[in-house]
Amino acid sequence: MTTATLILRAVGALLLLAGCAYQGATDPLSRKLSWYDYLGGGDIKSACVEGAPDRYRFVYNAIYSEQVRTYDVQTGVGRPGETLLTARVIGPPQLGSVPIGEAADVLGPWRGKIAQTWLRDADVAALSATAREAGLFAPPPEGLRLHSDRFYWTAAACEKGKFAFNAYLWPSERFDRLQVPKLLFAWDQTGVRVNPPRKATALEIHGRVTPERGEGRLEFEVEVGDNGLKGTRPLF
Repeated sequence: MTTATLILRAVGALLLLAGCAYQGATDPLSRKLSWYDYLGGGDIKSACVEGAPDRYRFVYNAIYSEQVRTYDVQTGVGRPGETLLTARVIGPPQLGSVPIGEAADVLGPWRGKIAQTWLRDADVAALSATAREAGLFAPPPEGLRLHSDRFYWTAAACEKGKFAFNAYLWPSERFDRLQVPKLLFAWDQTGVRVNPPRKATALEIHGRVTPERGEGRLEFEVEVGDNGLKGTRPLF
């Protein structure tokens, strides 16, 4: 286990005292502590009351140790007719590029690539309609288990004060019918190529071909509940 991994785990254990609800933090330590809450849209659900602005979150888990793409759409934060889309792509940290100096961002390799885009009302309407066609507001597949070494999407939304959560695991017809990714990828300005679904071998996933990918990797599994995730705990 590398020194960097030991430091992350040690600091993470201390941060557990602060709780695990997602607070919008962008640093990787806080993100790991609140990942399940983020993945299940817990923060969106708690704020989803009558009169609350519409929000959407889509997360693409493309083998957690390889690539995770997140898309947060928040209305009411820009000018009239504009909605903010924040896209983030998280991949294996580039430890060889850690900067040195007093102002160095030592957690930079874990932050991922972020890009923000302003969407029009018509774009948001298209996103909402496409998500509904995919069954976002239909009952989720309760009991479905989502492993970190699989390919899947999770979706959470608050529309007109109503919260919804759903999940789409590959391979499945539900995953294939999901058209939301086409919209999100078209708006994505991160410049990072999408890691497409594939039947990956254990050799690939656990990084035995390239050992640096396997060091300190996190492995977890979550279960879909009736309107979110259940039985979750922090990654550390």
